Amino acid sequence: TGTPTIESPLEDPETYMPEQDPMPTGIDWIDFLSGGGHCEGETVGILGPTGGGKTLTATSMMIARCKRESHTLLVTCEQDVKGDVSTRLYTRLLDDMNGDLLRDYKDPLHPELEGSRVDVTFFRKYPFRSWPKVVKDRYADLKAKYSRYLHVVDFSSEINLTDPKPQGMQGVKDIDLTLEALERQGKHVEFLLVDWLWPAVDRWFTYGNVTKRFSNRLEAA
Repeated sequence: TGTPTIESPLEDPETYMPEQDPMPTGIDWIDFLSGGGHCEGETVGILGPTGGGKTLTATSMMIARCKRESHTLLVTCEQDVKGDVSTRLYTRLLDDMNGDLLRDYKDPLHPELEGSRVDVTFFRKYPFRSWPKVVKDRYADLKAKYSRYLHVVDFSSEINLTDPKPQGMQGVKDIDLTLEALERQGKHVEFLLVDWLWPAVDRWFTYGNVTKRFSNRLEAA
């Protein structure tokens, strides 16, 4: 092995503290604690118990980056993108926390909508065909501007070890292949989020162990 390199960071502030502009996450408390957001190349982990708001925080960060016209990639390894994950994405997209969209809405068939917020509860209760026109119009406008920047790969399905071309079983390699595919389409991903890490590792470890045992059996035969 070579001689370790000894550095003196206090002697050269320009080299060791390069200028970087933090990108706000869109979540006030994270931006406050991180001094304005995170810089390019940083890796951030969100830790918390089940039901502690990890996915909500993650989807909020995704939509905030999309609204800054940055290509984002969500790799979901536990929850199906259909359902709760998408409900939270739509909630953050419309961003109606103050209840402005339906403040003056009148509908004798749905009086409960007047002044209500377009949030997770709204999306769980009302399918797209039942959305008021003002909500559909707002969605159409946001979709035209930002939907092109949000990309998702869903690796939440049950592990199928008999599949000759498994999805989401090769760990980082699957993510690399996805990023390369998007790059070929001219979509350079600036924000990558894995939700969440343990199921991703579990899928890779399970697949790796089984394929290794299968290879060993073939060699023994």
